[in-house]
Amino acid sequence: MRRKILFIFVTIALLLLVALPASAIVWGQPDGDAHPYVVNVVFDVDGSPSHRCSASFLNEEWLLTAGHCTFGTSGARVYTDNPYTNDPGYPFSGGLDAIPITHPAYDNFATFPNTSDVGLLQLTSDSWDGPTANLPDLGAVDDAYQPHGNRGGEMIIVGFGVQGIFPNPNLVQADPYRYNADPMIVELNSANSGGFNIHLSSNPGKGNGSGGACFGDSGGPALIGDSDTIGGVGSFVLNLNCVGAGFYYRVDTVHAQDFLNMYLP
Repeated sequence: MRRKILFIFVTIALLLLVALPASAIVWGQPDGDAHPYVVNVVFDVDGSPSHRCSASFLNEEWLLTAGHCTFGTSGARVYTDNPYTNDPGYPFSGGLDAIPITHPAYDNFATFPNTSDVGLLQLTSDSWDGPTANLPDLGAVDDAYQPHGNRGGEMIIVGFGVQGIFPNPNLVQADPYRYNADPMIVELNSANSGGFNIHLSSNPGKGNGSGGACFGDSGGPALIGDSDTIGGVGSFVLNLNCVGAGFYYRVDTVHAQDFLNMYLP
């Protein structure tokens, strides 16, 4: 089904693997060393680089990302540098090799809202010795934001995505740096959210607001408050130009954590 749902921050094509001068998280700010566990990942399809997404280290071996990033892929390389283009092999070699794993119920958005847009990456040889993010307790997003009546409250989003598409998909501005922003929660329980997604504002104020997500930020975290606890991973947007609504798949649900617990120590 190809409603006007842009499988976000989606799997971003190879032209986005070429860095151009701009930023990533829309109207955000350079992340610097604030969230070093958020990294850039290049995914292969049939052995060749296909697209890139963001991901978060959960421990020395495992990373959390979106299911639409891992779906149908044959391998992945994790680039931990900021900027990721410090690796001379990018995007064809270098990085840390990883195996992509997709939630078995993920259906490539054949149903909407999708209830299974979550994936993992397992490093195959090297290990990560830097800071890591935390998975949430069950219901942590509701616990943190229900006092706002499912509206309001900020989350920090982090990723290696693109600044935007001006004015069409053939004109992409990318940046090899990690960025963050602090958009507001719009709601948690609409038809689009379905209890599985966090609806965040995107690009409010066009530079005067708190920022939003764009293509390539898929799989990157939406952090609860100012913590290192992940409430959701970048899933989809509703506007081709990366403005309007952005949705993050919740990982504080039984459905998501049953999958994660099959693999994580």
